[in-house]
Amino acid sequence: MVMGEGRQERRIWTVLCMAGVVAALVAAGWGIRELRRGESVMNVVTFVFVIPGFVVAIAGLLLARAGLGQRADAAALGESAARTLADAVARAEGKELLDLQGADLTDGDRHLINVRYTRETPASASGPLARGQLRDGTPNIPAIAAYYSSTEARRLVITGEPGAGKTVLALELLTELIKTRSATDPVPVRLSLAQWDPALPLEDFLTAHLTTSYDQPLRRAHQLVHGHWILPVLDGLDEMDPGLTDADGTPVRDTQGRQQPDPDALRARAALKALNAYSHGKDPAPLILLCRTAHYQALAATAPSRPPARLTPATRIAIQPVTPARARAYLAARTQGNSRWTSLLQELRTNSPGLLAGHLSTPWRLSLAATVYRTTDPAPLRALSTPQELDEHLLALLIPATSNLYPPPRGYQNDQIRAWLTHIARHLNSAPPAPGSITGAGARTDIHLYELWPIAGHARVRAWDAALTTLTVILACLPAILLLWPISTFLTATLAIYPCITAWVAGSQTTSLPRRWSWQALRTNSRNSLAVLAVGLALGLTFGLTGSLTAGLTAKLPAGLAIGLGAGLAYGLAIGLAYGLAIGLAIGAQADPRRIAAPGEVMQEDAKFGLAVGLALGLAGGLAFGLPLGLAFGLMPGLIIGLRSARRYVVFLWCARKVLPFHLTTLLAYAYRAGLLRRSGNAYQFRHRELQQWLAAQP
Repeated sequence: MVMGEGRQERRIWTVLCMAGVVAALVAAGWGIRELRRGESVMNVVTFVFVIPGFVVAIAGLLLARAGLGQRADAAALGESAARTLADAVARAEGKELLDLQGADLTDGDRHLINVRYTRETPASASGPLARGQLRDGTPNIPAIAAYYSSTEARRLVITGEPGAGKTVLALELLTELIKTRSATDPVPVRLSLAQWDPALPLEDFLTAHLTTSYDQPLRRAHQLVHGHWILPVLDGLDEMDPGLTDADGTPVRDTQGRQQPDPDALRARAALKALNAYSHGKDPAPLILLCRTAHYQALAATAPSRPPARLTPATRIAIQPVTPARARAYLAARTQGNSRWTSLLQELRTNSPGLLAGHLSTPWRLSLAATVYRTTDPAPLRALSTPQELDEHLLALLIPATSNLYPPPRGYQNDQIRAWLTHIARHLNSAPPAPGSITGAGARTDIHLYELWPIAGHARVRAWDAALTTLTVILACLPAILLLWPISTFLTATLAIYPCITAWVAGSQTTSLPRRWSWQALRTNSRNSLAVLAVGLALGLTFGLTGSLTAGLTAKLPAGLAIGLGAGLAYGLAIGLAYGLAIGLAIGAQADPRRIAAPGEVMQEDAKFGLAVGLALGLAGGLAFGLPLGLAFGLMPGLIIGLRSARRYVVFLWCARKVLPFHLTTLLAYAYRAGLLRRSGNAYQFRHRELQQWLAAQP
């Protein structure tokens, strides 16, 4: 454990212990006064042990967690955590790379375009060569991994046109670096800059990404980031700001119909400033940055009103257009057996590109064209005069084409699929993030299921969440009221306030990170779980006996002593079991960071976690207050604490049933299988930014 973290935990432990002592003294004094006034011994005993027992149980949790499973050598701990993360990233990103490279997995063919790039920054005598290529390098034209190893300070900027292959190039580099990494090398992790608010330190952004997308516990993520075990692969610098507009707010477009980048892009400039300051001690920290060529050039351009903004020190490379010869070879392999492509392929045979060859000069457009016209005549491509027309034409036909290759689930129509994905794309493109979202202030790219609920309306979802959760709690409390009737004034007031607290908490909650549940992890961490359970039992018994004996001694001996011992053992055991079991389950069942959950599994495991916590608290409470009251009082913590994300997600699906299918995970899984979406950690993303933007612009 890092020394600074140890001191902080000791301070927390000291403060909580002092608070527990004060709470115990106050509770004991209050209990003696209430007993003298004639209040029920049972009600007083409840308050006497609950207040200090709760405070010190939390302190015991922190103490137990600090002392369990920690290794003294922070470097060895970081090395082990980095190795585990590298394995998880290699599996996830390796699969994404294969999916992006592949075209038609139904036939098992996978045809690759070996793109080339040139250096755009001067090289020192020991710097990188003037050119390189994606793979199969030679001494004169090295592959991307060898090229990166020769860059200054291991800082590389990859630029290219839309669809030029920046993501594939970065993934190829990432997977190769993991394949050849030594025990002390950092782990490359890909993340989107569009979700970063540069006002947040980059280290905090990296930590949040590891916890949300790679299921790393917060302590481990902090250790990896601040121990310099992470090599950031940052995509989407060009997505951080809106494009250039004129005085009337009309987009300013270039000759190809694309909106021009804004040279004054505030967030992108702030991001570059923060990345330039990102360092390991006195040396610049290694990183890989991806950006569209036009955007990076606009930021780096010198003007009287603004200084140039670029990553320094760094080597910048620019991906070159696919030559007509390589484009023809790729399309011929992808459309083998389709004679309708013969004339178009003949047009691409020459090395001096015409209009169509100039359009089909990126892997993205080539892949789109081959997918859309795999079995039909590509003659309509000749009638398109601009790249923008080509993009819109191909994107409009993409969903029907993928439906032919990958039949959708029964009942799904092409128009429905496009409409559903349009709602998700518009949500991602909305300028402000959802309230409470972990993402930054810009347009989003990650599709996390627990962040989609604003699609159905902020106020509507929160109101229905509060109403349905409160109704569930009331129905759970009714059997207890009927079985125990008549009940005391104290219990009546408690049960009346209970639903109000539930409604307030459930309705005010916004986006929260799901909890991961794993039976395998529970077995692996059983020692930690049992130790925390033992701590909870010890603390519960201590304060249960203390409170009960304090109350019992106000009566005559030996009756008071017997009452104190009996009540203390019963209630101390119950409260210790409740806290110890619930917290032990929470710690022991943390998801195994060696495996990244699928997006749908995240919500399922959050539901399992909430149910486990609620049942544990309800069962333990039943030992103290009887089964009806125990289950009633255990339900609310399970619903509003354990089931935060899963509960809100189910309410959202019910509220959004007119704009999205109720089985949303089925839709997203199909879109991923069909190549419309890709995976990044445990989130989905649209396959390409053009697809997301095109869908968001649909009426």
